[in-house]
Amino acid sequence: MTKRRLKVKKPLPWFKKPLFWVLFFFCLIFVSAIYTFFFSSFFKIKGIEIFGTKRIQSEDLEKFLMERVEGKNIFLIKANLIKNEILKNFPQVLFVEIERKFPSSLIFKISERKEVAVFCQNENCYLIDDKGTVFERSDGIGILKIEKNNSENEIKPGKKIIEEEILGKILEIAKEIDFPLERVLVVAEDDLHFKTTQGWEIFIDPQKDINWQITKLKIALENAIPKERINDLEYIDLRFGNFAYPKYKK
Repeated sequence: MTKRRLKVKKPLPWFKKPLFWVLFFFCLIFVSAIYTFFFSSFFKIKGIEIFGTKRIQSEDLEKFLMERVEGKNIFLIKANLIKNEILKNFPQVLFVEIERKFPSSLIFKISERKEVAVFCQNENCYLIDDKGTVFERSDGIGILKIEKNNSENEIKPGKKIIEEEILGKILEIAKEIDFPLERVLVVAEDDLHFKTTQGWEIFIDPQKDINWQITKLKIALENAIPKERINDLEYIDLRFGNFAYPKYKK
């Protein structure tokens, strides 16, 4: 009786196995995708679009931004860093939104500050927004002018120069006064002097009831102060008691 020999199959080399080639092609595709996304010129920024600018020269902002983003990969752009640089260098800007426009552009949507008054110091005037933040030089013509007593702080665009609460009260009072105003002087937190274009002033305490003080002013102008003597006024003090206290020029 003869013995039968069993043939043992030799294992396939690893590079001939189907799994190897599946993994190989997967890695090849992955590496190609990584290269395309991060190193190919296809995703390098070639242009930008800017919307919402009125005060700022679009050309200046475009040049500023292209110096920072041109040629960089659209996936690697640090949006928050760019936003902070815009806000730092362009104080007129209140808010920035950045969108990626594939494959190679960025869109910048700009919201600018809106002026509510000008703040003046040593004949230098700057526009301020409703938060009290300085953002642009101004000639101070045609808008409410605010000054601070003994204010020596350097005015820097982008910095807050007056508290939002006191500014809000100044704007509220200015709307209620029926006379054109030349300027408002912040003497103290509880003492505001509103100077009319006729030269006389109105003293108001913003910490007290503003409506009552305005009511006292209107009653005094209607009943206590003759119209022909308005130009003789030096001031009307509304800060104390239940009456307005006028003082006439000597």
